[in-house]
Amino acid sequence: MLNEGHTTPGTVAALRRTIGTGNAYRAAKAAAVPPIPTPGTPQPLSVTRFHVRVAHAYYSEFTPPKALWAVFTDGWFVAIKINKPVTFEQLKETFRAQGQGQYIDFLDHITKPQGKGDWTLSTNHLDPKNPAPQLWCTWKNELCIQDAVSLQDYPPFEAGSNTGNGKGKGKARAYPTYPVTLLW
Repeated sequence: MLNEGHTTPGTVAALRRTIGTGNAYRAAKAAAVPPIPTPGTPQPLSVTRFHVRVAHAYYSEFTPPKALWAVFTDGWFVAIKINKPVTFEQLKETFRAQGQGQYIDFLDHITKPQGKGDWTLSTNHLDPKNPAPQLWCTWKNELCIQDAVSLQDYPPFEAGSNTGNGKGKGKARAYPTYPVTLLW
């Protein structure tokens, strides 16, 4: 018969077998927790962000015809995960669909132009007074969005800047935002 507070030799042996297993479980779990970043160490971004606008081309009646632009200054933001592979055609459609997804009649109207044409992309927002599009380089196969952006002629970003003009000197972490114009 067992008295309370006393254990049998078999019970002690069973308890001894568990010693250290609790610590191993805790150690494995602690190793699974990501390390705390050191302040001031830049962390990789999870998305690539774009600010999208629209411009429609039309042609003068002069010979030779000259391309003129109707530039719309309203825009929207699009964030794409950095590891998402896209083709050039898919990227154009993503930008257009995100504008239509805002459910704003004006954006819906400018992203569904009438007439014959095709969309392309510009790496800049067009100035309404002097539009000069800088066309994106195209690609056929799928590329991760970071690789697709690296093909383009965007200026480098500086810490704290959220535009590609290199003027930001702030210390707050900012998502770089690439200007894009959908050209029809």
